[in-house]
Amino acid sequence: MVFINDELKAIYIHNPKCGGVYIRNILCEFYGFKSITENLHNNYSIFFDNDNDIHLDEDTDKHTIRKLGKIRYFLSHQDVNKEVFKNYFTFTFVRNPYERLYSAYSYLYRNLSGNNLLKIRNTSENKDFFTDFNIFVENYKNVNNISYFHSFITQYDQLVDFSNNININYIGKMENLNNEFINILFYIGVKEIKHVNYIFNNIKLNSTEDFSKINNIKDIYNQETFNFVNEFFKKDFEIFGYKKYNNFDKFKKKYIKLEKQPKNPYHYTLTNLYTEVNLIKLNMKIQENIYIEQKKINQHLFHIIETNIPIQNQNLVNFNNCKNDFNNLSNIKESFIQTNLIKIENVIENLFTMNKSFKKLKYICKICNIFVGFNILSITSHKYTCKSLP
Repeated sequence: MVFINDELKAIYIHNPKCGGVYIRNILCEFYGFKSITENLHNNYSIFFDNDNDIHLDEDTDKHTIRKLGKIRYFLSHQDVNKEVFKNYFTFTFVRNPYERLYSAYSYLYRNLSGNNLLKIRNTSENKDFFTDFNIFVENYKNVNNISYFHSFITQYDQLVDFSNNININYIGKMENLNNEFINILFYIGVKEIKHVNYIFNNIKLNSTEDFSKINNIKDIYNQETFNFVNEFFKKDFEIFGYKKYNNFDKFKKKYIKLEKQPKNPYHYTLTNLYTEVNLIKLNMKIQENIYIEQKKINQHLFHIIETNIPIQNQNLVNFNNCKNDFNNLSNIKESFIQTNLIKIENVIENLFTMNKSFKKLKYICKICNIFVGFNILSITSHKYTCKSLP
C-alpha cells in the first residue's frame, strides 16, 4: 500500500515485511497520512502472469500484484497522479534478505495455525509445506499462489518503476528504523515527534514479529535455503547494500543479527550511491533546519536586548560583532548550537550593563519549570527555546 500526506507533500511506500505495519500505523495515527491504494484496482487478474494462476476468490485480493510489484502496481492505475508521485518526497524501508524471508514465512505459519487459518484466504496448497522454514523454501513454487505471496518477490521488484529504476527519494533500513524514521519526519516538516512513547516503551503497533527466532536465524537456515536466498535475492543484497555470505559455514559462524553492509565506496552500485547521496542530502537538510531555527532564536534574543537593555558605548562594537556571528549561518557550528543557552547567558552577563530594574535574582521558567535564569531577560529569551521541552 501507499500512504500520502498532501500537506507535508510526502508519500510512504509500504515494502512488505520491512516494518511497514508499524510505520503506516504511526503515520496515520499521529501524522495525518492516509492510504491511497485500498481500492485502486477492480480487476486484479491483470497482475497475474497467466489465467491459470488466478484463484476465483483471489482475483479481488489486494495483495495480488505478483506481476508488477508495489511501485508499478501503484503507477499503473489511471487515477494515480504521476506528477504528484514525482514531486512529493517518497520514502520506504528495506530489510536484510536473510531475515525478511523468514519473517514472511513466520507470518504464514502463524496464520495457518489454529484459529488463524481463515486469515489466509482460499489456500489450496499443502499445509505440510509450512511446517518448517526450509521445507517452505524448498517448495516455493508450490506455495506462491496464496494471497500473501510477498515472500518470493524481491524488494528490488517491489520498488522498481517501469523504467527499471528505483526513483524513491529515501530508502531507509529496518535495522535502523526508529532513527531513520524520525529523521524523515523532521525532513518532511513534522514539528513534533508525537510517537516518542512508542519508541521508549518499544511498542510495535499491530506487530506479530517473532524476534526470538530471528535472533537465531543463522541456526534456522540449511545449506539449500542459504543457496536459494543468495541467488533468488541477489539484487536485494547488491542494490540495498546488505552483506551476502558466499560460504555457508562462514554464515553460520559469523552472521550477526541485523548486520549491515560495511560502507565501502569502491563497491557501491549506482543505486547504493544514489541512496547514500540522498542520505547525505537529508542530513544536510536536517542540519540546515537546526541552523535556521537557531537564527530565529538569536534574532529574537537580540531584538529583546536592543529594545530593553541600554548598551554602553564601549560594548557596542562587541555586541554588533556577536550579533553578526549569531546571524551568519556559515559561522554557526554544531558545538555552538549545543551550548546555546550558555551563550545567551554569557552575552547578557558579559556584554551589557544591566538596567537597575533587572534585578539579579533566580527565576524559574514557567513554561518548562526546568530552566533557571539569573534575570527576567534570560527567562524571556529562554521561553522562545523551551517550547519543545517536556
